[in-house]
Amino acid sequence: MKHAAIFIGICLSAVLCAATNAAPAPAVKTAVLPVDESRIVSGDSAVVVTEKDFQRSGVRTVAQALATVPGVYVLSRGGLAGSASVTLRGASANSVKVLLNGAELSSAANANLSADIAYMPIDGIEKIEVIFGPQSARFGTGANGGVINIIMKRGTGQSAELTAMGGMHDMWKVRAGMLFGSERFDFSLNAMQMNAHGFSAAAPTNGSGENDGINNSVVAARLGFNPIGDVRFGFDMYYSDTACSVDDGAYADDTDRTRTAKNVSGRFSYSQTLTSWWKHKALFQFSFSDIFDTDAISSNDIYYTEARYRTGYQCSQWQSIFTFQDIDTLLFTLDVLPKNMFLDVKTNDAMGNSVISNSNNDDNEYGSSGMWGAAGIENCLILNNSVYLTAVARMEWGSGGGTEFIMDVTYRISALIKAQAVGLEARASAGNGKTLPAMSFGNYSMTAKNESILGVDAGIRESMLGTILVIDVSGFYNRITNMIIYNGIGSSMNIAQAAK
Repeated sequence: MKHAAIFIGICLSAVLCAATNAAPAPAVKTAVLPVDESRIVSGDSAVVVTEKDFQRSGVRTVAQALATVPGVYVLSRGGLAGSASVTLRGASANSVKVLLNGAELSSAANANLSADIAYMPIDGIEKIEVIFGPQSARFGTGANGGVINIIMKRGTGQSAELTAMGGMHDMWKVRAGMLFGSERFDFSLNAMQMNAHGFSAAAPTNGSGENDGINNSVVAARLGFNPIGDVRFGFDMYYSDTACSVDDGAYADDTDRTRTAKNVSGRFSYSQTLTSWWKHKALFQFSFSDIFDTDAISSNDIYYTEARYRTGYQCSQWQSIFTFQDIDTLLFTLDVLPKNMFLDVKTNDAMGNSVISNSNNDDNEYGSSGMWGAAGIENCLILNNSVYLTAVARMEWGSGGGTEFIMDVTYRISALIKAQAVGLEARASAGNGKTLPAMSFGNYSMTAKNESILGVDAGIRESMLGTILVIDVSGFYNRITNMIIYNGIGSSMNIAQAAK
């Protein structure tokens, strides 16, 4: 028996630009530019949060910026020493892909291995794209609920800055940033160090009220080099290192439990314009996470004495784009992921005995081991500069976690109609999405079934009085079958299985 969840909603937003002295809400991108870091295409239901929006709202982190977007829910756990994940329009966090300049982020800090954005600073970020609806046809398994693409600034000119701030809970933060750009070379760097004595997550009646401090370091860099003509090499990197004190939830104060978390993600890229109508790009991306949780042996300890979670993956991709007379854009993609995706889990109880161990000498590969690949095709047709039609299809295949061969196909179609004379845009899209446990990044139950989603979205956008007032109305329908959730004991499974 299949179990399905249906989400239906309407989102209404209005932007009065004159009252806030802000730039008008950005329009949906009207062409497919896969060699650019932007991943919005015509007809997508999408929101772009820009640097001006960051400044106007006063947000300090990516999590805070996303919390201002309708349809986005940021789940934060544990206060200053906690983690944060994102859901879109009812889809679970493991069905939302978070990208940095197009490269996937993930973290062992979250049980479902979704990206942890709790400490990601807004400094050095140009904009954040939130793309709603099933996006597996464009971004692969695990993008059922949508995609969040965080785009860093590209180096321009020559500038450097140093800022410092302090606040409650003995918090202080120092940030250094640098931008440099020339005809052939561009570079941007942001580094941040934050310390705080914090506060206790436990209720005062359940402990001594010991403060849970945190020490967090973040480095983000972006490098580009054009050695000749339209040839470009790029490197993007994000690194975070966090050490903090942790309580056993709200029920007990723990004075000797600590956690360290290290995450690094990056991407190497090569792109070249071969002719006026043909461009191609090669990518290699990686993401690794190492979480180490320690607790002294004590009869009062609720959780484990020692726990270590390590995750990682690597992926190679090739893209080729063909443009015909600026009215038709055709994109081909090919992904290859070898047997190098791993998740290690090792936990001990209060007596030091092994309780859960999915690790073999701390170097075990399981869950998503094997070899898989994917091929996709994307076409965008522009008619009379007012009608934009996009169709996407993607096929994924591989051996998964065993010897059985797996294959699946996803699709997405969208349309955008622009009536520029009256400032009106109408959009609609439909598609399906899949999360294939044997081919996804994470630890899934061996009996977990494929999660699937069917999504339909439509909306209108009206700009009145020039760009002074912008009204955007969206309606959507999502039907999720075999939703996958974390079961609380080490793996993820279908919601129907977890209820048994």
